[in-house]
Amino acid sequence: MAECAKGVYRPRCPRETPFYRLVEEHYERFEQIYPERYEDKYGYLRPVIREAVYKYLNCGDLKQGFARVRCPDCGHEYLLAVTCKGRYFCTSCHTKRAVAFAEWLHTTISLPVPHRQIVLTIPKMLRIYFRYDRRLLGDLCRAAAGVIVESFRVLLAVPLAQPGLVVCVHTYGNVVNFHPYIHVMATDGAFSPEGVLHVLPTMSLATMEAFFRHRVFKMLMKKDLLSAERVKLMESWEHLGFNIEASVRIGAEDTMGRENLARYLIRAPFSVEKIIYNAAESTVIYKTKRATGANGNYASFDPLDFLTAVTSLIPNRSEHLVRYYSYYSSVQRSRRRHQEMENQPLGSTPIALSADIGAAKTARGN
Repeated sequence: MAECAKGVYRPRCPRETPFYRLVEEHYERFEQIYPERYEDKYGYLRPVIREAVYKYLNCGDLKQGFARVRCPDCGHEYLLAVTCKGRYFCTSCHTKRAVAFAEWLHTTISLPVPHRQIVLTIPKMLRIYFRYDRRLLGDLCRAAAGVIVESFRVLLAVPLAQPGLVVCVHTYGNVVNFHPYIHVMATDGAFSPEGVLHVLPTMSLATMEAFFRHRVFKMLMKKDLLSAERVKLMESWEHLGFNIEASVRIGAEDTMGRENLARYLIRAPFSVEKIIYNAAESTVIYKTKRATGANGNYASFDPLDFLTAVTSLIPNRSEHLVRYYSYYSSVQRSRRRHQEMENQPLGSTPIALSADIGAAKTARGN
């Protein structure tokens, strides 16, 4: 650490960003008009929104608390402001969370085997149900995981095979619109009960997509949100809006690829760098690389509309947006840890499970 004095610590300045100014100038007005202007479309103003916003306004402010960091070698010191550690609203804190999550997932959960990214989307007309009742997002996760597990077993002709799945809910689209869909980091194959990884053959996603559509319709009908007649009508359409994409594949040795995918799984719903806030004209422009809508690669908002859009993406407290299924589930990981410890010779020191029993055993799928 003797060289630390040569560098200069540059603390971030959240108050200078356009998003901070937008929130600071308009949030009180937003709270006042929300019941009349936005409640019908977005539901009631959840208490977690107010909590997240005010924590964000104090994030990185030295007056709210700090730590003094001192190098024991050269004596160089600087102050490190306390942060809000918020999810999905403070992009700085959420980015740090994503980096830590990716490292943890790589060292603790994912195995050095091939993986692929699977994205499952639902029709626009069904998304409103998930906006009003966020508990349905968990049901959507379970439906997606069940479809992938069963589909892999059929493709591999191994009835008890278990793929490793990290399933994440995304509730945001390209221009901060509410768009619930599922991102999955899946092993590119499934483990047999003996711990052998059977790699997936070339597959068509049409059958999996039809299975996913059936599961989602069944779930919403069970909740009395869709009638059998409505489902029958939707199934008669040429384009329903269900889609599964699984073209991104990551090799067994691609460590960086797995970490990048893990960060992408829980990326922030918007970027501060893409926001252009014009206080004089009271407009917000959000830029995007992808062309969308009539405006092309940007969307224009009223400041209050933009605040409504981004605050609707804040998850409730203790709401889990990342889940682990099948071979990567906590139950299966715990079972393998116990099995590993039981196989240790008497009197030996138990070691941490660094690689699962099937990591090095790979067999080609049928």
